[in-house]
Amino acid sequence: QRRMDDSPYYSKNKVDIDTEFDWWSQGYRLLGAFIDCDQLVYQYCSRWMMWAAYVNPNYEGGGFSEYYPNAQSGEEVDYSEYNEI
Repeated sequence: QRRMDDSPYYSKNKVDIDTEFDWWSQGYRLLGAFIDCDQLVYQYCSRWMMWAAYVNPNYEGGGFSEYYPNAQSGEEVDYSEYNEI
């Protein structure tokens, strides 16, 4: 039987797939769009997106109000102040 840490894809940063996380502690980021003309598909370049899922290690269980502390319940939220770009 092969050990997991012998795999080239092994990482101590990966989580156990059976672990459950709070919905608000999870997120994803788009890493980029790619066009690959080295491997033609039906005589066309292939296009694909790469994204990464992650769990916020600093999440403290506050749900919506942890990420948007100034928002009132039921209020329309202006997300522009939270943009990271």
